[in-house]
Amino acid sequence: VKLAKAMGCHVVVLSRGEAKKEAAGNLGAEFLNTNDAGQMTSNENTFDLILSTVSADFDINPYLDLLKLDGTYCLVGLPPNGIHVKPFNIATNRRSLTGSMIGGIKETQ
Repeated sequence: VKLAKAMGCHVVVLSRGEAKKEAAGNLGAEFLNTNDAGQMTSNENTFDLILSTVSADFDINPYLDLLKLDGTYCLVGLPPNGIHVKPFNIATNRRSLTGSMIGGIKETQ
């Protein structure tokens, strides 16, 4: 969040609850509660990039709907049981799904 803000990016923190909302604001980012259907719907087709640090099992498809034309979803957190992607969520608007093995906590601290 800090790096993207320093680069002049418009940053939005996505989380399943409100616990990280204050921290996001303190870092200069907006906040989107992904459990709020209204917020998710109003943000469809608005993101250029989503950098996902989620390392638990989750449904990726609602997040893909947030990407705009040529948007990219990048996995750096790897769910243990993989992900199931509905092909039309990628093909629609030429979205991309990519990932990186950046290393775990031990390697990065």
